[in-house]
Amino acid sequence: MICLCKYFIKGMKDLKKLITEVIPEVTEYRKWLHRHPEPSHHEKAASEYIAEALVNIGLEPVKSASGYGISACIDGRKPSGERQRCIALRADFDALELTEKTGCDFASEKPGLMHACGHDVHAAMLLGEAKVLNELRDEFSGTVKLIFQPAEEDSLNSGAKEMIEAGVLEDPKVDAVLGQHVFPDVPVGKIWLDKHSASAASDRFRIEVRGKASHAGMAPERGIDAIVIAGQIIGAIQTVVSRRLGADEKAVISIGIIKGGERYNIIADRVIMEGTCRTVSDSTRSKAERLLREITAGIAAGSGGSAEVEYLRGLPSSLNDAELYELVSSEAAAALGKENVLDPGKTNMGGEDFAYYSRSVPSCFYFLGCSKDIDNSPPLHSSSFLPDEECMPYGIEIMVRSALRFLND
Repeated sequence: MICLCKYFIKGMKDLKKLITEVIPEVTEYRKWLHRHPEPSHHEKAASEYIAEALVNIGLEPVKSASGYGISACIDGRKPSGERQRCIALRADFDALELTEKTGCDFASEKPGLMHACGHDVHAAMLLGEAKVLNELRDEFSGTVKLIFQPAEEDSLNSGAKEMIEAGVLEDPKVDAVLGQHVFPDVPVGKIWLDKHSASAASDRFRIEVRGKASHAGMAPERGIDAIVIAGQIIGAIQTVVSRRLGADEKAVISIGIIKGGERYNIIADRVIMEGTCRTVSDSTRSKAERLLREITAGIAAGSGGSAEVEYLRGLPSSLNDAELYELVSSEAAAALGKENVLDPGKTNMGGEDFAYYSRSVPSCFYFLGCSKDIDNSPPLHSSSFLPDEECMPYGIEIMVRSALRFLND
């Protein structure tokens, strides 16, 4: 266990004071970003706003070669005889294509676009962390790299993947990455932190079933009903999780779209279905894809038709590093109280492109409580979702503490 010597032993009130002092500006960052939402791969204004804010803090923002991503480094001044390490803190800042219904006084000024997943809060908190850490440069050695990442919502063309491929984890080489996400199912002042995983692999699939058209009343026997085949496939798919995977293999397979038929009295010759497959382990992911293909082809062939599965692998699952889990858990307990660092008790089956960082370097990701009333709080991706700004000091403190602890260890 390390000792953060003078700062954390003698200066904890100073840290909280620093955070309190930056919160008004962090709140203004959040409100500006919320008013000016931009969808994935189109975050031009937000990227420029973040870069300007970093310059005003006294940092040198670097634009990612991949697009609108921004990074900046804060180099510590504390002497160290060992190799100096680098930890990255990541936030996303793209919005969703929804019409806002929050009624707040800083609502989206762009019809059909809003920050319905809290990415405005994430980016604002990271700017706050930048201000605090820049003030504390004498308290740590090594480097904090700030990663402002676009396009988190595009699971097939992830902003995280693009920034990593463009070199954001190099120069200097990043040794660890931390991330957080506001979460309405958790009260303000608490976090969810899973020891093993933070999110599931998020894949998409499309099934096209082919049959043969015929008159549904006069000669149904002369057709091959694609709708009936599709129904059998849907039923069989539901048994993959309950009967074909082990009890310890976490997975969800759901059909979200089904389209078929041209007229009420014609046997349909074609049905299109689309769905999602969520898994945690890589082996379960491969197994689920294989079973989906086998079941679909077998049922269609047995009914005289055919079916083709297009399976698109999206985000991998996000895995928390054991040592970083212990570090973040300890620092969150110091910031919030041990009783407010909660084990979710269930695996988060949502997708999150932070997974690409976790597959590249040791990482840890947690969910920050952002609701005063969890029973009546709108969910993520709701047109009424609005995180409570009182969560921001907690998120800033946990990330700052964890970064300092990692670098001074």
